[in-house]
Amino acid sequence: MTATMLDMEDPEEPKEIPKFLKSWDRCDQGCGAQASVLVETDSGSQLIFCGHHYNQFEPNLFAIAHRIFDERE
Repeated sequence: MTATMLDMEDPEEPKEIPKFLKSWDRCDQGCGAQASVLVETDSGSQLIFCGHHYNQFEPNLFAIAHRIFDERE
């Protein structure tokens, strides 16, 4: 599995990147699931989500995201 990055300023093609999330990273939504998506916002903060919660909030995240690191398989 290769991680991908979606750069909101240059959305032509996802770029291959090393994994940023570790096995101990957990979803910010408090569900306890392993995090698989890291979102860097325009303000510089980072949010991490499990796949379920990322799917739930994805439309809203595109409005504030600078970069999205998607490590889902």
